[in-house]
Amino acid sequence: MMGNQTFNECPANSYCGSSGRCICKEGYGGLYCQALCPADCEYGKYCDRPGQCSCQNGYDRNYLTGNCVPVCPELCGNFGFCAEPSKCQCESGFKRVGSKCKPVCQDECGSNSDCSLPNWCECSEGYTFDAGGECWPICEEGCGQHSRCVKPEVCKCHPGYTGNEMGTNCQPVCSSCPENASCSAPDVCTCDPGYMGNGFKNSSQLVCEAICEKGCKNGQCIAPNECVCNEGYLADVLNPAESVCRPVCRTACVKESGKMICKDPSSEEMHYVCRMPQTEDSIWTPKWMVIMGCCAAIILGLAIAVGAKKYFTTWRNLEIQAERLHNISTESVIYMD
Repeated sequence: MMGNQTFNECPANSYCGSSGRCICKEGYGGLYCQALCPADCEYGKYCDRPGQCSCQNGYDRNYLTGNCVPVCPELCGNFGFCAEPSKCQCESGFKRVGSKCKPVCQDECGSNSDCSLPNWCECSEGYTFDAGGECWPICEEGCGQHSRCVKPEVCKCHPGYTGNEMGTNCQPVCSSCPENASCSAPDVCTCDPGYMGNGFKNSSQLVCEAICEKGCKNGQCIAPNECVCNEGYLADVLNPAESVCRPVCRTACVKESGKMICKDPSSEEMHYVCRMPQTEDSIWTPKWMVIMGCCAAIILGLAIAVGAKKYFTTWRNLEIQAERLHNISTESVIYMD
C-alpha cells in the first residue's frame, strides 16, 4: 500500500504490492505515480510519459529546435511575436497599436514625417528633407515664379497672384490698369514700353502717355515715335526723322525745278511746307484728285481687260495653227512595202 491506500485505491500507473501498499510502475513516481523524466521539462512542456516531455496545451513543437512554442491563432505581424498562447507581444522599441506593432520615437516627429523605426523619423511619401531637417512637399515639374509647392504635386500662387488650376503660371492681380499699362506686381501698374507715366490723375489713376524720342513740335505724340500734326501743319517729308510739323503754305504753291515751292513772303522764316493748293480753279484740288483717281482706276482696269483678251486670242490662234500642221503632216505620210 502507499500510505493506508488499499488495492482498489491505488492511482493509475501503480499496483498493490505483497505488503498491501501501492507501488508505482517503473518510470513513474511521486504520490500519484506520475511519469518521471530524467530532467525537468522546459517551458511549455510537461512529462507526458516516462523519459518523454510533450508540449502543453496551447503550445506546438518547433520541428527545427524541438522546443515547444506558444500558438496565437491570429498572426502577430511585423515586429511582433507570440509570447503566450493567444497573446501577441511587440519587440523592443515597438508598441501595440490595434493589431499592429508600431515603432516608438522618444522625440516626436515633425510635420509631414513618420516614425519608421525606433527613434528614427522619415519624411512621408511625397516629401523630402530640406537643409534644416524639415520635410517639404515635392513638385516634380516645379511651380514656377510667384508660386510654391504646398502639397505633393500641388502648387499654389503667392498672395496677390493668380494662375491656372495647377497653381502655376502665376500672374499679378491689379484691380484695374489704365490704357497702355500692364499689371507688373500685385496692385502695381507699369507703363508699357514706349510709354511713360506722367503722375496720377485725380490722385488715383495712373496715366501713361506715348514717348516720341524726337519730340512732336506743332503736333501730338499718339503712339511711340508716331506724331500727328496739329491743324494747319504738315509733317516735313523732307526731314521725317526730325518729327517736326511745319505750317502749311497759306498761298498757292508752284512747281519749280520739280519741287513745290511756297510763294508766301514769310515762307523762308516760318519754313512753310506745300501741299496741293486748295483753290477752286486749281486742277489739284482734293475734289479733282478724287475724280482723277477714279479715272485712272477705270483706265487701268480697261487696259488689263484688253490685254487679257488679246493674250487669249493670240494663244488660241497658235493652238489652231498647231492643230492644222499636225493634220497636214499626218496626211503626207507615205507607206512603203
